[in-house]
Amino acid sequence: MPVSGDAPENVDRAYCVAAMDALRRLEVNAFHRNEVAREYDRVAHRRWIEGVSVVSLILPALLWVYFLAARTGFAHLHQVPSETAGAIAASVFLFLVVFVAGLILGSSQSFPRVRDRLMPRLRRRFERARGEVDATAQAILAEPVLSDGRIPEQFLSSRMLGVLLRFFDAGQATFLEAAVYMLDSELRNSDYYRNLVPAQTMIAREREAIAADTAGQGSRP
Repeated sequence: MPVSGDAPENVDRAYCVAAMDALRRLEVNAFHRNEVAREYDRVAHRRWIEGVSVVSLILPALLWVYFLAARTGFAHLHQVPSETAGAIAASVFLFLVVFVAGLILGSSQSFPRVRDRLMPRLRRRFERARGEVDATAQAILAEPVLSDGRIPEQFLSSRMLGVLLRFFDAGQATFLEAAVYMLDSELRNSDYYRNLVPAQTMIAREREAIAADTAGQGSRP
């Protein structure tokens, strides 16, 4: 980015381009945060299903151990076909009850609490990955183009920065402050420009995400 020897309008235009680049990197980082969360859920659910499958086999296995012990082994199963059929039916029933109950719990709102308690190592790995994403977001948010206030936060979106750049390119503004003033005037007088203002900026969303991650991590045992 040129710092000296350029006309003021070129420096301020480059400032807007740098702000747009920072927002793009912030958006990519936010996408990575979502990917980390989705990967955590995917791995946790896979391990949960594997665990539920194993647990679902325990009661039927215990039933068969008892049944075979009572009947002294497989050699005598043909002598009590009705009891054998009953044991098979009971085994299938027990497996299905436990397995379906596990699936229901795995898709319920209580699952995240169960998951975090039963899979502490996986949770810690996720929190480390999420912490790295948050640290990257904080570093981007601290960059001067996003933090020094020359561009109001409501204008820190790709659409609004695009409008500021159009003011420079059309020769309507030569300084950033003039471009910001023109955009603010357009917002007061034009529904079109007001519709370009996001309900919540990327910066605000990232601050909320970082705060939620910090609060969530602090509240865990």
